[in-house]
Amino acid sequence: MTAPSRELDLSGVPTRATGGGYVYLLLFDSGVLKVGWSSSPQSRIKSHQFHAAPFGVALSRVWVSSQIESPAMVERELLCAASAMAQRTTAREWFHGVDFDVLAREAVALVGRVSPLDAPSHVDPMPPQVSLRHFREAIGVSLDELASRIDSQGLRVTHQVLSDVEAGRRHADDRLIQAWTKSLNTHPHHVRQDPELRAWVRSWDKGAKPKIGNAA
Repeated sequence: MTAPSRELDLSGVPTRATGGGYVYLLLFDSGVLKVGWSSSPQSRIKSHQFHAAPFGVALSRVWVSSQIESPAMVERELLCAASAMAQRTTAREWFHGVDFDVLAREAVALVGRVSPLDAPSHVDPMPPQVSLRHFREAIGVSLDELASRIDSQGLRVTHQVLSDVEAGRRHADDRLIQAWTKSLNTHPHHVRQDPELRAWVRSWDKGAKPKIGNAA
């Protein structure tokens, strides 16, 4: 739904998930875009609409996904994508200068990669991520060269910090991941540092094939 009225009709937004949840994108007429997920999307979106109204700001466009079993995972992907597009970010989930239609297309693609709630879980999937170290080595970039490329983007980082991130001894913030992936001509989607997937990748690197999610 995209009708840009001062009181956007939210009657078509799902009220409550039976499990999992819904990812949503909200665009306000101030140009600010919000990324989020909820098991009760209609009430959550109405809450954002209510709190914006006293400031003279109205909700102009809404996108809501189908019900999915991994809404938090998709939200993290969208936050990375929106952060890369944004001119400015506020409180991690609020973005300025993001093209709503472009991000909505990205959201549709991401939702298509995860299981709908009523679908069986997949066993032993290959994740969209590969280990940072293996990807870097596969394209022939040394840690020193990577540090230099990141430095050229205005972010100072040492060989040791990069080594610690690759080994899982240190967490890289969003700014470093953005610079890192740009330096290697890839996308943050492929190097998300979700703890479950980091453990999964470490096991894969060692030659094991673990199962993730709800697979038995």
